[in-house]
Amino acid sequence: MRDNKEIHKLYWLWLCNIGRVGRACIERLLEEFETPENIYKQEKVEWFTDAMSESFANSKKEKWLKIYKGIYEKGIKIITVDDEEYPRRLECLADKPYILYVKGNLPSEKMPTCGIVGARNCTRYGAEFARAIGAVLAENGIQVISGMARGIDCESQKGALEAGGSSFGILGTGVDICYPRENIRVYEKLQQNGGVISELFPGTPGNPGFFPMRNRIISALSDKLVVVEAKEKSGSLITVDFALEQGKDVFGLPGRITDELSKGVNNILKQGAGMLTKPEDILDEYEISHGGRVAYLDKTKILLAEREKLVYSKLDLEAKNLQLIIEETGFTIPELSDALLELQMKGLVVECGKNYYARSKI
Repeated sequence: MRDNKEIHKLYWLWLCNIGRVGRACIERLLEEFETPENIYKQEKVEWFTDAMSESFANSKKEKWLKIYKGIYEKGIKIITVDDEEYPRRLECLADKPYILYVKGNLPSEKMPTCGIVGARNCTRYGAEFARAIGAVLAENGIQVISGMARGIDCESQKGALEAGGSSFGILGTGVDICYPRENIRVYEKLQQNGGVISELFPGTPGNPGFFPMRNRIISALSDKLVVVEAKEKSGSLITVDFALEQGKDVFGLPGRITDELSKGVNNILKQGAGMLTKPEDILDEYEISHGGRVAYLDKTKILLAEREKLVYSKLDLEAKNLQLIIEETGFTIPELSDALLELQMKGLVVECGKNYYARSKI
C-alpha cells in the first residue's frame, strides 16, 4: 500500500463486505468505534450474534490486499464516503453508499445533471423521445444519469453519447458486469464518456432486490428527473418516490390514456409533475436557452413533394402496414414505394419490419 488513503480504502472495503453484517450493523459499529480501522482492531463485538461473530473473525482471514489490488487491476476505482471525490449530491441520502465502485468517472460536481428513467419494454414513441431528450441535454452541457436498463434508460444514454455528451449508468449488478448483455456497446462507451457506477461488490450478479436499491442513487445524482413511459406499478415510479423525498423536480412525457405504458406517467402528471411536450422543454427548467444544436430533425425545414407530404402525414411513431397506407393515401404500390423511399433517404421514415413503416424521429 502506498499511503494512508489507500489503507483507509482497504478497511472500508473489508467493513462493507463482511458476511451477515448489514447496513444497520455497520451504522451501529461506526457509532461505537468511529472508523473502519477501529472496528477491525476489535477482537469481538459484544452485541454480535454467534453467526455474526464467526463471520467477523473469518473476514479478517481474507486476503483483502490481494482483493483490493485485483479490483484496481480490472480498471475499477474504489470511492469511499470519506474521499474528496465522493459525490456531494449523495449527501441527501440517509442510507448513502459507503463505497462506490466506478469504471470511468463520476459525474462532475460543476455540471448539471438530469436523470431519465422509464419502461424496459417501451414503445417506439417512448424510445425516440428518450433518445432525443438525451441528445438535447448532452448538447447543452447537462449530464444524463440513468440505469442502463433495456428500453428508455439505454435509449436516453445512447442519445447523450451520440451527441458527444456525458452519461452515467447506475447498475444493479457489480460494475464489471454488463446487464443486459445486449447493451455492451453502451456499457463500453459510458466508460469513455462518463462512467458506470455501482455500490455492489464487483462480480455481483443481478438480483431483483438490487434494482430498486440503485434507483435511490439515480435520483440522488440527478438534479431533475424525467420519466418516459411507465406502467401504473413500475420500478420507474420507485425512482420518482425517491426523487420527491429528496426534493427533486420530476417531469413526465404524457401518453394516450388507453396505453398501459402511459398510466404511470399520466398519474404523476395529475399529481403535479411537470409536463414535457418536446425534448427542449426540459432546458427551460435549467434556465438554458435553446441555442444548442437541435438533436432531432426539424421537419418543417425539409422540403417535401406533395406525394411525400401526404404519405408522411399518414404516418406516426407507431409502425403502420403498407396496405393500410395505400388505403389511406389512394396511391398505387409503385407511387407509394417511391414516396417512402424518398422519405427514408431524407431520414424522416424508417422501415420497422417487412412492409411496416413509421416516422423516424420525434
